[in-house]
Amino acid sequence: MQACWEYAIQVCPGYGLTECANLTAGNADAAEFPEAVGPAYPGQQVRVVDGELCIKGDNVMLGYYGEPELTAKVLVDGWFHTGDLAELREYKGEPFLVITGRVDNLILLGNGENVSPEALEARFYQEPLVKDCLVKPMIVNGNEVLGIEILPFAPALAGCSEEETRQKLQEVVDRINRTLPTCQQIAKLMGISSAPPP
Repeated sequence: MQACWEYAIQVCPGYGLTECANLTAGNADAAEFPEAVGPAYPGQQVRVVDGELCIKGDNVMLGYYGEPELTAKVLVDGWFHTGDLAELREYKGEPFLVITGRVDNLILLGNGENVSPEALEARFYQEPLVKDCLVKPMIVNGNEVLGIEILPFAPALAGCSEEETRQKLQEVVDRINRTLPTCQQIAKLMGISSAPPP
């Protein structure tokens, strides 16, 4: 988004899905609050239940054609369960939606903790040495933990050997880990990619 603004192209992120008549929210204040997709448009209600975004209103579908079981799973008391993880954050006196991941992408660790890989990856994307990354579960000494594969931002590491690059990226992992609860910490820098993770 920042790259677009540098060329005077205004970008306004939004959120929508077919089941809710395409557009649920839009953010005209992206320059000040870029992580949000905006407040909900009038005529609908939004709420977050157990981390999942739910929407209710005349814009919500009646159901999936010929799929009563699937409809019953996602439509509960008129509320459509989107499958998207979200937060409602106060901004300019109203709740703005911030999408943080997908329910079906949650990593359930052996200790019972649910971790959103997208939320963790977002922390790494703020680092100038990280171009792309992928957080995923892995087994270390018989325990399921979180690992990360990182595609470094080559210009920021020009002239560094592979060992120096790994050390610098490990320092990034260690620094971010200090800001995270134990259950969300990255236990292992799995690899340094030369191509974007799948």
